[in-house]
Order: sequence, then C-alpha cells, then structure tokens
Amino acid sequence: MKIIFKWQMYQCVLFFPDYVFIPGLKNELLMFGGYSFAQNHTKRLWYCSQKRLGCKAKVQMNSDNCIVFADSEHCHKPPEYHITKSGQYVLLRNSKKRKRSK
Repeated sequence: MKIIFKWQMYQCVLFFPDYVFIPGLKNELLMFGGYSFAQNHTKRLWYCSQKRLGCKAKVQMNSDNCIVFADSEHCHKPPEYHITKSGQYVLLRNSKKRKRSK
C-alpha cells in the first residue's frame, strides 16, 4: 500500500496525527503506522528501520514536522512494542526487551 500526502504552502492537506517520536538505541525514531523509521542525514527523510533488510518504505517531513510524503510499502511485519504506564516503549524481539522512554 502506498500512501502519498501532499503539502501546500503553510498547511498540510492531509494530516496524520498517528505518529510519535521515541528515543532509539542511537538516535530518535519515528513511529508511523505501526512501523519505526530512522532519520536520514537530511533530517527530513526517514527510512524504515529495516532498510538493511531491503525495505524501501520512507517518510518525508517538512520543517514543521508535518508528513508531506509517505511510501508505506513494507516487506516485513511491524515491530512489536509494548507501551508501559509511564509512557516507555519496550521493543519486544525474541524475548529480549529494550526500554525506550517516550
């Protein structure tokens, strides 16, 4: 599934509030549509965290952190996270747990 958002000067045409920034092991991650994205060097382009496995999904944001483009075609299942009462994201993977605070 490919979702494309258009942006016009000074406003988002389509606004998706279902994304959140969470701390990663090295850098901040973007959680969007149940998937995690890592930031590119441009700071506005985010690639799927599983890019090394061949996933080509990406999200582009403008300077106001509004999503202006999203290619949400993933070649894998979304990562499993548990959100604690304190707002921490716990990545569940092969019975290993890593805490990421909100």
